[in-house]
Amino acid sequence: MPNAAAATTALRFSVAAWAIAALLLYLALRLHLLPALLAGLLVYELVHVIALRLPLVRGSAAKLSAVGLVATVVVLVLVGVMFGIGAFLKSDAGSLANMLQKMAEIVEAARGKLPSWVVENLPTDPEAVKEGVIGWLREHAVELRTMGGEFGHALVHIIIGMVIGAMVSLHEAMERTGGAPLVSELSERARRVGDAFRRVVFAQVRISLVNTALTAIYLLGVLPILGIHLPFVKTMVLVTFLAGLLPVIGNLISNTVIVVVS
Repeated sequence: MPNAAAATTALRFSVAAWAIAALLLYLALRLHLLPALLAGLLVYELVHVIALRLPLVRGSAAKLSAVGLVATVVVLVLVGVMFGIGAFLKSDAGSLANMLQKMAEIVEAARGKLPSWVVENLPTDPEAVKEGVIGWLREHAVELRTMGGEFGHALVHIIIGMVIGAMVSLHEAMERTGGAPLVSELSERARRVGDAFRRVVFAQVRISLVNTALTAIYLLGVLPILGIHLPFVKTMVLVTFLAGLLPVIGNLISNTVIVVVS
């Protein structure tokens, strides 16, 4: 019965690998390491996708150097994009806090400007609703001004996750023979997590890019042609892309911002 014994052993290693993978994912959530995990997966998958499109490189050393260069460029580009977005949102032209404050002022002054038929269809106690919305907007506008420390902490985790993702991609590029059964099973679990991440996240990024392009055409093209110039247009375009990375709820967030400002 050697085949039955081998199958039983393989099943045990598979179950152990699933349990370890589930535990690691739980710890990533429990220890607030999800940004680092997502950043690492993003770098790993980007390097994997780009490396597949590179010309065939012969020799393990040359292949490792090529993948290392791609990983370095990917990490530097992503870090640069993050700092660029952060700098823009902190600037006067793109301040997210200023936009929320402006939205609060718009909501506060909107009731006196709305047509009577709209006012008649508002909730029975519109003042309470309005005060709640205004309070929420102003509260979060203040929070955005004081979240620099937390953002810096998360940024460190993200950069560390990117470096780990680059290191894993380099490890994958190395030629190696079959390892221990548990190591092989854990590698398979990691590959499945990476595949699921690539399919879901990359698809959502494409959806967000389409929504952002259509929003930019509307805000930067159609409205100016009609003589309508809204404030914080660039910020709203950026918010559309960032919020669009969240399925369903992201569109609601970005559309709400655009409707209120409009």
